[in-house]
Amino acid sequence: MRVSHSIIYGLLLTHHQANAIFGRIFGRSSTKNGLTKGPRVKDKHEEQSPPPEVWGTLDEAASAICQARRIQSLDGSNGGKEWWEDLEEKDYTSVDIAIMGAGHAGLATAIGLSRNLHGSETTLTPCKIRIYERDDILRKTSQGMLSIWPNGQTYLSQIHPDLPDLVAQLGCPLQKTIICSVSVDKSTSGRNSTSGEEDSLGKNKGCENVVKESDGIPGLTLIRWHALRSAFEQVLEYTLSENSDISDSIDDMLITGHSLVTYQESDGCVFLLFENGNIVRAKIAIGADGMFSSVRRTMNPSDRPIYFGQMNWNAIVPTDTLPEDVRAPINGIKAIIYNGDRSGDNGNDDNNDPRWSSYINDCGANHTFFQLRVTDEKKARALSGSKGRGGLGLSGVKDALLPIVKLSDHVYNILKALPESVLFERAILGRLPAATWLSPGGRVALLGDAAHGMHPLLGQGSNQALGSAVALIEEITLARKNHYNHCLDTETSTTSIEEEDDFVYLLKGLKGYDQNRRPKLDWLLRFALLRGCAQSSTADLDPKVIGLWSQWMLKTNDKIPPPEEG
Repeated sequence: MRVSHSIIYGLLLTHHQANAIFGRIFGRSSTKNGLTKGPRVKDKHEEQSPPPEVWGTLDEAASAICQARRIQSLDGSNGGKEWWEDLEEKDYTSVDIAIMGAGHAGLATAIGLSRNLHGSETTLTPCKIRIYERDDILRKTSQGMLSIWPNGQTYLSQIHPDLPDLVAQLGCPLQKTIICSVSVDKSTSGRNSTSGEEDSLGKNKGCENVVKESDGIPGLTLIRWHALRSAFEQVLEYTLSENSDISDSIDDMLITGHSLVTYQESDGCVFLLFENGNIVRAKIAIGADGMFSSVRRTMNPSDRPIYFGQMNWNAIVPTDTLPEDVRAPINGIKAIIYNGDRSGDNGNDDNNDPRWSSYINDCGANHTFFQLRVTDEKKARALSGSKGRGGLGLSGVKDALLPIVKLSDHVYNILKALPESVLFERAILGRLPAATWLSPGGRVALLGDAAHGMHPLLGQGSNQALGSAVALIEEITLARKNHYNHCLDTETSTTSIEEEDDFVYLLKGLKGYDQNRRPKLDWLLRFALLRGCAQSSTADLDPKVIGLWSQWMLKTNDKIPPPEEG
């Protein structure tokens, strides 16, 4: 069911607002769909401080740049006109395919299209592909970790056969999983449970209980965010160098320091305006520019991410810099969960420590990943060192977080050992299903998080971004093949190969991508929204139904319908 964009207002939707629209997302009551068992997710809007104020800043900057470009005169004669009007060839750079964003989805798409649009069918005009990246240089470090599931491994092999082995070398297999719960140990009230010394915070100490221990998940790889991007960058480089039909090097194709402000579709092209004042004329544009996509904002100005009422603090450090007793299990994950204490203060939530979960993982190449997520909305924002905006090395964050994890010696000790400078704070956001991933003129398409950013609880964000890249590559490749065959059919074709300057097949490829890939991701986004809001509200979900949907989301055939249950 289509979700009306009129429900998106203000800046970001909180998880309370998201809960209120669940009925619209699923088109039926949560008490009848088999997904909810126990208390329903509350739908009333609670008093709260404003959510992250990032969109106001972005919109103001975009308006200022567009206004400056309108009144700027490139040749002394076009003052006062819209920035895209009366442009001459000297005013812009021409490309065929412009990809916004050099993240995983953007680089994957460039690899696939470079392989498929250049080859034996050399009578078709080669495509000029360019990737426009906001950062001046590609980051060589990050504080994020990804799980590449078996479906993600399949997508990697479809993008380039060398990618699965390269990713395996840069990451590590998941061979062990430990899940623990933390509860309050009343017998040690006011004392430190490990040393017997007085707890300076006067808090109860906790008991850490192993809930589940397993051998991990076959075919799943844990890898650092920037390591995965470096794998794509490496494969793109030798894809270009090994293809004799491509004269571009990676330095030609990847253009940094270009942050998109807006775009304008015109006859036969789309014009792209960047913050540095440069203008690009493209046949099609692909918005792979992340959760805060400038492409999506231009496509639908009222469309905003939703905020789940949760904050994350992540860090990645060399494993040998940590004390041995706090390191992650080799090739493994340890999850520690605290669901709060509602026994004291008459169950007053405001007087208790917030609910939280923590992951301590091996992520390959002798590195450990740490994550702390606080899922109580008011307390998460109160702990933020940036009022929800996020950032790296925020002053005072570590001191604010240490008291709330005191119940777990493991989490407390690893957080204490981490330098505050490596802690990266971010709000947990997602996207509602879009009515379309295409612009009205059909020349601009959304990809990855810009199209279907989802709650990270599913562990599918990057996997599905790669799946969408594969779908886009396949649809454009198929449309090009059909166009080529049509041009060769002299009995039915009125267009020769030499006359296909407009690359009409590119638009057909984008249309096929939207029609064939988006329906599955619409359902998957609904599932992710449900899981994310349930984590924020402590609602209980039917494990059987969740299991069925989790199995379905790993299918790589987009034509397989979702489970009927739920």
